[in-house]
Amino acid sequence: MKRVLSLVLVLVLVLGSFPVFADTTTYGEQLFEMGLLKGDENGNLNEDSILTRAEMMVVLARLYGVEDEAMAFPLPSTFTDVPADAWYAPYVAYAQLEGWTVGYGDGTFGPNDAVSEQMVATFMLRALGYDVVWETAVADAAELGIDAVASTPMLRGEVFEMMFDTINTENTEGEVLGEVLGVLEPAVPEVLEVVSIDVINLVEMEVVFNTELDEDELGDFDVEDHTLTVDLLDDGTTVLVTFDNDSALDNQEEFELEIDGTTSVDGELTLEDFVSDELTAFDATIPVALGVELTGPDTFEITFSEPVVEDEEIEVVVESGVYGVAVDQDGTTVVEVTLGADLEEGDYEVEVSGAYDYAGFKALDKTFVLEFVEDDDAPVAVVDSVNETEVVLVFDENVFFYDDDDDEILSEDEELVDFFYHSYTAYNPDVVAVDGDEVTLSFDDNPLPEGTVKIVVDVDAEDGYIQDAWGNEIESNLVFFVEVVVDDAAPEVVSIETETDDPYTIDIYFSEDVLEWADEDNYVLLDSDDEEIDIDDVDYEVTDDDEYIVTIEADEMLEGSYTIEISGLTDDSLLVNEMEEVTLAFTKVDENAPLLEDVEAEYVDNGDELVVYVMFEEDMATEGAYSILDPENYIIGGYEIDLDDDSIELFGGADAVKIVLDGKSIEDLDDEEVEIARLADAEGNKTADLYVSVTMTEVEALEIIAVSTIDDNHVEVVVDGKLVSVTADGFIVEDADSSHEFAAVSYSYDSDDDETTVIATIKSYEQMEYPDETPVAVYVVAEELEDDKGQYMAEQTFEDIEDGWAPSFDEDQFEDDYDYEMTTSDSLVLVFDEDMDENDYLAADFVIEVNGDELVAFTDFDVELDDDDELEITFYIDLEVDDDITIEVEDADYVTDEAGNAVEDFDFEVTVIEDVK
Repeated sequence: MKRVLSLVLVLVLVLGSFPVFADTTTYGEQLFEMGLLKGDENGNLNEDSILTRAEMMVVLARLYGVEDEAMAFPLPSTFTDVPADAWYAPYVAYAQLEGWTVGYGDGTFGPNDAVSEQMVATFMLRALGYDVVWETAVADAAELGIDAVASTPMLRGEVFEMMFDTINTENTEGEVLGEVLGVLEPAVPEVLEVVSIDVINLVEMEVVFNTELDEDELGDFDVEDHTLTVDLLDDGTTVLVTFDNDSALDNQEEFELEIDGTTSVDGELTLEDFVSDELTAFDATIPVALGVELTGPDTFEITFSEPVVEDEEIEVVVESGVYGVAVDQDGTTVVEVTLGADLEEGDYEVEVSGAYDYAGFKALDKTFVLEFVEDDDAPVAVVDSVNETEVVLVFDENVFFYDDDDDEILSEDEELVDFFYHSYTAYNPDVVAVDGDEVTLSFDDNPLPEGTVKIVVDVDAEDGYIQDAWGNEIESNLVFFVEVVVDDAAPEVVSIETETDDPYTIDIYFSEDVLEWADEDNYVLLDSDDEEIDIDDVDYEVTDDDEYIVTIEADEMLEGSYTIEISGLTDDSLLVNEMEEVTLAFTKVDENAPLLEDVEAEYVDNGDELVVYVMFEEDMATEGAYSILDPENYIIGGYEIDLDDDSIELFGGADAVKIVLDGKSIEDLDDEEVEIARLADAEGNKTADLYVSVTMTEVEALEIIAVSTIDDNHVEVVVDGKLVSVTADGFIVEDADSSHEFAAVSYSYDSDDDETTVIATIKSYEQMEYPDETPVAVYVVAEELEDDKGQYMAEQTFEDIEDGWAPSFDEDQFEDDYDYEMTTSDSLVLVFDEDMDENDYLAADFVIEVNGDELVAFTDFDVELDDDDELEITFYIDLEVDDDITIEVEDADYVTDEAGNAVEDFDFEVTVIEDVK
């Protein structure tokens, strides 16, 4: 085995570019220390053995820095000789998707074939970004310093030598591959400096720094009396300064550039108070139209050598004017042209004239040949930048989004968010902005957690699709894995605002985002006597100014001194920073006038009396001239209330009244209006309006709005209003064989939703057998179920009954199938009492330990739905005899039945036994 020469080590020490190893280490051992090789189960590199084509795909995944993504790749390859369950299958499939390999051309891949020097040279050149010619791959690699004395077949150690050379070679972007992968450390400057300033023309200037910069911390760039923007170029060290169209420099203008607050990408170095030497703007160069490029079936771009002004419209003639054109120029180097009709295959003459730069020089008229070749390739993308709340994707061409009606979804449209998510399908961005080939995802409500995060482009979200200007659709989801760093500071209460528009509410301002699904359990509200006040609702809001507000709504009006205890709140980082429990005092004064415009009125016509219900938004005064019980404050359909015959009383509380007009019907009234005079709330605040007229609506009989099963003998029935009398014989339930009454019922009313929930018990001999079994229908028996306004529910049939019964793991069947034992080569199939639903993130709900060590979902194991709608656990790690495996699912999010009901918690243990097959 060839050893690394001592001379190389001397250069290593001098140049500081390579890790330092003993002069007896092999190339493979050095790569092992860098983490690019792992060896067999004993850590042996077996450098005198051959390297197979399948193993080569693993090596490539590491050279590209995407091993985790390749290992977890869920789709199969198309190669006929790559079994789907082979350990190398995901690596080969990922390599095929990325174009690293196309196999032998006959549909096979040859996973166990040894690699040749030509194959390895081809793979290494591709890893560096080069287009490869198969016949000259070895010679081309050698020219870059990637060569080896290779045997036939090629040995692993020889492959490792070429791999070592590759990571120490610059890629097509001019970057040393090992530095890109993070296994070689570049030299780090001690101070941040400006290396050069190049005034390119009157609107562009490049500023080069001695190290890479933080794109979010470019600081302030300023040229006196000029407006400019700055952008960090792809090399990370060059900032392009662009002067606004109406703020270009004058030719031969002298100026200084000031820079303050620019920070290196690692945050360690900052440039402050930099002032350049005197710079001179000079442009004596005539702009040149460099070429035309087709961008779609009816669009192309003209690129100039420098920005051309937008005030002087460029003339573009296609085929001597046969095609109508629309020219869009924005003062940059690129001018967009849209044709009046689609082109066909062939060459087209394009004449360009009338372009001026900002120095007033006119570009020479030029004629180009625009070659129309239809683009058949779907767009691909890369992650350009990422932080906790924003991900920027850049495609290789402009992309367009369409809904299921083939209508284009424009930038920042709400429908766009369905095409993207991170980690889980529910974690969509809040806003998606599309700008040609750049797509910016804002995740303010669902920030990215710390560590490796999956970003997914869901190409058929809501039956929509993504395509380029040519109509080429992206066929399969795009998956990216990014590294995210989050904060470790717990949220704090900034202030409590009591002057809200509602006497029932207070607003609590937090220092950062708190989980919006936090509820009233996180808050305890106490009055001045330390008596707890019920909280009806907790509402969460993030304003455009990044204020994080929780609104607490009490079930009674707040006035006076209170304390609130806040606990259990966390931010949304992966660290789940929990704030310390706090107790805060506040005083609430109700100074808000009630609004008569919010009053509602309903009536019930009983023939011999008319009952009118008037409902207010808050508790009102019940005594004095502005009382809701004063009959002189109402006129109903032109009729004044006469207490000798009529009556008025509170209905349920101080926020509603019931008025009975004896001997009246709706037909006796002039109209169906209730006129209400000025009133006061319970605190004496009078309405701003002196008078309001409210249209009465007839009280409608309540109806069932939802029915779902709960378990084998319980059904939940939801009614849209308040029931005060509910009996079991008020319902008939029909199953497949018979109809019968419920055995018993209980019910409760939710005033917030104005709904009554009835929990009905099915008779024992009619109980359901399976979770996905539901009754055919539930009937309401007329004149049996009474609401709070004395109305009875009418006869009704409700058939849309949902499965609300959670599935259960069938442990008895598991014992029959496995006897709690599995072989080292087995996967496990889990049987449930109903069909389970497919989901890409099933494994996220599983906690699996082997001998007490927790496995990593999607890396060490995965869980998928098999053809029988059961869940199959596949292990990607090597299991050994007598390994103890524990499997637990608790509070599942993704393991559900087809109706979306999460599985009941379960856990079990298995022991690995010897595979005797």
